[in-house]
Amino acid sequence: MAATPEANYLYKLFDDTQFKAKMVVPYDDFLYHNPKQLDQLLSMHARRGKPVVIDKTAEHLHNEQQAIELKNKLDEHGLLDRAVVFDNTADETYFERHGVRHQYIEGYIWFYLSNADRPKPKDKTLSHKFLCMNSFSKEHRWAIISALHNQNLIDDVLWSYRDTAKYFPDNPYAHFDFVRPTYIDQPLDAQGNEVSQAQNFNQNLNLDDIYSRSEYTIVTETDFDEPHLSSCTEKSYLSLFYETLPIVVSVPGTVQMLKSQGFDVFDDVVDHAYDNETDHKKRFGMIIDEVKRLKEIHPNIEPNRHKFNRSHMTDRAYWQKQINNKLKSYRFD
Repeated sequence: MAATPEANYLYKLFDDTQFKAKMVVPYDDFLYHNPKQLDQLLSMHARRGKPVVIDKTAEHLHNEQQAIELKNKLDEHGLLDRAVVFDNTADETYFERHGVRHQYIEGYIWFYLSNADRPKPKDKTLSHKFLCMNSFSKEHRWAIISALHNQNLIDDVLWSYRDTAKYFPDNPYAHFDFVRPTYIDQPLDAQGNEVSQAQNFNQNLNLDDIYSRSEYTIVTETDFDEPHLSSCTEKSYLSLFYETLPIVVSVPGTVQMLKSQGFDVFDDVVDHAYDNETDHKKRFGMIIDEVKRLKEIHPNIEPNRHKFNRSHMTDRAYWQKQINNKLKSYRFD
């Protein structure tokens, strides 16, 4: 995880809210880059005896264990009753289950997109019907690439799979022993060294070119069959920013979340009925069936619809207002 730019820290939005004078801990930055300093910072705030804001808005929960670890960390420092966690998890279940105060914030848009000086979309130079990019290996990502091979769809997909570490021979959704790592374009830095996915994302290297080559993006989100992890990440947002139509491989309700945030998900073209299916195997099958159907459909999208999504996503004043409203309405009892 790359460090959060200073301009994007949550405390920058605290003016005129009840949190203006509260202590703020940029939790994930310290957890991943300097865990000893995280403990020192939490101990210092514990001694002050004041409420503390835990800023996790550059991430979301990936499983219940992370909620337990967060609870234990706060409890260890005597902060469980005096801390509130802000992050991108829209479902309160795990936080409530383990007694952690929590408020959902649209942090992925704020941190990664609304303030991003990234290249605008290029004119389409289509080479494939679909795009499907994968970095860290997960069961559902393995299954999607496997199913695309098994269903003879892979030649219509511009795809990548960077991670060679995890192998899923007993995948419950689909299995095919495909070649990995597989790259679309491997960006190089000024010294000719391979650039990591995180560097590529932060430095905006050639994403505009990659997205210009397809009409649809098969978005393999962070989570698929873990309950209570509703969240939209940059993966879904980038598919819209770069003017492709998303097919979202994620937990139920992810597409609905995009719609509730005001985005056009092109549901007059893409049948997102899979987004409502809670049975994971059925949802996976519905996604593959939709890819098969869309293979034969060339979308004729009014350019202003793409322009609206991009403008909405980069409207920093709008997203600041959304976050400020949540900061103002939160009850820190």
